[in-house]
Amino acid sequence: MLLLMRKASFLILVLGMAISIFLLAAPLLTAESNYAAERVAFTHFFTKALCSPANLCEDYEVYCDNENALNVKATGYSIQFPEDWKDPRTEEEKKNIC
Repeated sequence: MLLLMRKASFLILVLGMAISIFLLAAPLLTAESNYAAERVAFTHFFTKALCSPANLCEDYEVYCDNENALNVKATGYSIQFPEDWKDPRTEEEKKNIC
């Protein structure tokens, strides 16, 4: 009789653990992710500073498909140069995004 009670207790313990693990894991297996990956097909990527006439330059991420800009995003970084600062880039380099 004692052996039968031990087996029953062990069975109840194992079943309880299995049900608990299932109940804890089920939401993880069925949950949908809130993360949406942005997929952009591009040939190259770089950062580029775009400057105002007042020498305030802001940095942007530029995604290009050959010579076409696909996406331009601000990085949040900027710098204010002095009034007498001259941008060393050519007009062509400043004008072309890709």
